[in-house]
Amino acid sequence: MTQNASFSFLQGSCMTQNNPPAGLRGSCMTQNAAFSLPPKSLLVGRSAKFFSSLAACRSLAKRGAPATFLRPMADLHDLFCKNLLFEALEPVTRAEMEKPIAILDAQYVDLYCEPLQECPPPSEVAHLGLLFDITRSRCLIEPFSSSPSIDDVDNNLRKQMALHHLLRRELRPDRPPKPALWLLSPGRPSEALSGFGLRPAPDWPVGVYAAPPSFALFVVVLSELPKSPETRLLRLLGSPRERKQAVSELLSLPASDPRRTPSLALLWEFRYFLPHHFAFLEEDHATMTKLRAEFELFKADLRHEGRKEGKAEGKAEGKAEGKAEALLAVLTARGLALTDALRAQILSCQDLATLDRWLARALTAQTATDVLSAA
Repeated sequence: MTQNASFSFLQGSCMTQNNPPAGLRGSCMTQNAAFSLPPKSLLVGRSAKFFSSLAACRSLAKRGAPATFLRPMADLHDLFCKNLLFEALEPVTRAEMEKPIAILDAQYVDLYCEPLQECPPPSEVAHLGLLFDITRSRCLIEPFSSSPSIDDVDNNLRKQMALHHLLRRELRPDRPPKPALWLLSPGRPSEALSGFGLRPAPDWPVGVYAAPPSFALFVVVLSELPKSPETRLLRLLGSPRERKQAVSELLSLPASDPRRTPSLALLWEFRYFLPHHFAFLEEDHATMTKLRAEFELFKADLRHEGRKEGKAEGKAEGKAEGKAEALLAVLTARGLALTDALRAQILSCQDLATLDRWLARALTAQTATDVLSAA
């Protein structure tokens, strides 16, 4: 790529210029600060394209080519929120990121969720808090990096109606109700609240506003939510100030608190999107990697419990599959390289005791080969 080459991604672009190297603007990369890119396995849809382009920028910068990253912060905040929500809600919903809802004009909703039939009880996913209640029915979730305008709300209502039409076509002869649209706003969007007749939602915490029922529209003002454990994960998606307070609350929790490990593991997984906000996590890399591995085991246990509700003859196979998936996730989280042969050996194993030994070994082994040698 020459100094005149350019490429676009999301709503910004990264291009070489004739000015002195300036590094990447915002909180992405400077000449004096390294930036770690996330594993490819974490990235979905436009997130993957975003970091593919960012990786190319970093490569240019290392070779001395100047690079400027335009409008990164809103995009990175959007990616952080979508990926964290997608990962956090995996145990309780069938979530789709960047779900297409209109072919002709390429409309996408940030996150679309359907609750799982075999959903764990709230006590087993306590870290989700208010998010669990939000996703108990089909819904769209749209996080904002700044308070949404009336036009922003209009655009999302259009997506909601298009998706509702699509669902009714796909699920005929059923006529599913309109999926709820949840807008996550870091501050108070006064004009939008007034313009759409949004009022404090009954039976919901302070900071949650509802439009007239026919809209199926809710706005969560993250800065107004009570500072409680139930709202903590949502507040991580708010302004830097709200995020800092929520992180402080997490770090002060005792290790025995069931909310601590899943929440910190999610931050560790997606620290790449807002590296300057979560630089402190890098100070204890080993502990955070272990937390991530424990979180994968936690999700695997939830999957096993869900599969217990299935047919009796499928229980053992379901457990083996879940443990194999958890093992692969732990190895990936720890950065241990996997050959195709090792991956096939893990996925084909049906012996639960062997998989349990491998999972225990995966937390401390130095290579993936060492893990499987513990059979």
